[in-house]
Amino acid sequence: MNAALIIMFCIIIVLIILFIVLSATSMKAWSEERENIIIQNTDLCTRPLDQLVIVDPTQNICCYNNAQLTGAYFIETNVNGQTLGMSVIPISTYYINVCREYCSVGYTVNSDGTLQCEGEGPLGPQTVTANNCVELIQPVFPDGTPCRGSAMPVGVLGINPMYAFHMDTNLGIAQCPSLGPCP
Repeated sequence: MNAALIIMFCIIIVLIILFIVLSATSMKAWSEERENIIIQNTDLCTRPLDQLVIVDPTQNICCYNNAQLTGAYFIETNVNGQTLGMSVIPISTYYINVCREYCSVGYTVNSDGTLQCEGEGPLGPQTVTANNCVELIQPVFPDGTPCRGSAMPVGVLGINPMYAFHMDTNLGIAQCPSLGPCP
């Protein structure tokens, strides 16, 4: 009986070793296969450089607040025949937070991501301006296909994309009440 137990024990040990070797071989093959997989980032928001405003720090476009440099720059761009002025920063922002600044009372986000300013119809002046802003920075490709991102860049400073931070409204630009020379 002892011999039978020893044989059974040896068989179990051999099976465990065989299982470990096969598992390690399978894991190695699986990990080598996984290293060769390349996931395309085709749905990231991008915009051709020729569509971006070149931020020129040699001009008086740096934003100041109470004589303190804020790190934002002022640019203007044209959307549907309307000039939109804005402060821009090198950090992505959320387009609704920026564009809602045109709605003086309040706003509603429509199912397509556009805005409806309270107290106005769809063609009210604030709503039209807010939606020109949405058209400029909403994260979609030019063909309307959604892409990943909070907002599209509107400018470029060197190689850094610049994103709308605050819009120039009848109340001025938050964090950019005055412009001056860039250091």
